[in-house]
Amino acid sequence: MDTIDLLIFSVQNLVFGVWAQQVEELLKAENRLDLAEADKEYTIPYRQRDLRVIDFSKYLKLRTPRRELQKADSAFEPQSNAKSPFECTCNLSDDSFFSSKILVIKNRKHEYMGIHVENVKHIVTMTFDHIYALPKIMEQQKQIAELWGIAFFHEEVVLLIDLTQLA
Repeated sequence: MDTIDLLIFSVQNLVFGVWAQQVEELLKAENRLDLAEADKEYTIPYRQRDLRVIDFSKYLKLRTPRRELQKADSAFEPQSNAKSPFECTCNLSDDSFFSSKILVIKNRKHEYMGIHVENVKHIVTMTFDHIYALPKIMEQQKQIAELWGIAFFHEEVVLLIDLTQLA
């Protein structure tokens, strides 16, 4: 069976998955919270140049205050005794991963950029038969252009996105 490694993260009450190979690096972002709350985009130094960072919750136009996010995101914890067709290859649930992170990716223009997210949870190996294309009606009316499919992980809906499509 063909498989894909997905990096699972949450933004407010939504759970997202991205092809793990799209992520070049994970950076800590907790020192950037005040700036990220002020702007949809900001820059940080990265490899001797400026890295443009997009606050993903603001990109999605989500408005829940960050203080409430820690409570909401703590609800997404897989049950240890749950049966699952997925292999969790890396558990990122130690305390250092509950803070904000910046996913460093290369966009379609092959430029480095950062995506600021609240909680990175797991890297999961999933078979393609557990990944579903969007229904036509959702495809026609989707509000997230980068959304390409859905999957289920421990009974949670995971929205699959292609971060390289961000400009």
